[in-house]
Amino acid sequence: MSSTTRKTSNRSANKTRKAKDLSYKNKPSSRMIKSELHKIVKYSDKLYHCIHDNDKLPGWVKKKILNSSKNLSDVYHYLDYKMM
Repeated sequence: MSSTTRKTSNRSANKTRKAKDLSYKNKPSSRMIKSELHKIVKYSDKLYHCIHDNDKLPGWVKKKILNSSKNLSDVYHYLDYKMM
């Protein structure tokens, strides 16, 4: 099997894959987490449009946004690795 065929097979397998149990027990459901992700998208879009390039933001605001970005990146890369 060529590498191109393997990649295509893996992609189609990912579309129909069964749910994996990546959780620690007694934690919020993935449905609840998706709801929270929807709020993150909504608020980040609003913030993106209300903050302008030359705005002077308080340090705590910058820190919260930078920490949120780092945390989301960490979660994405963890799940991306686990689901491969």
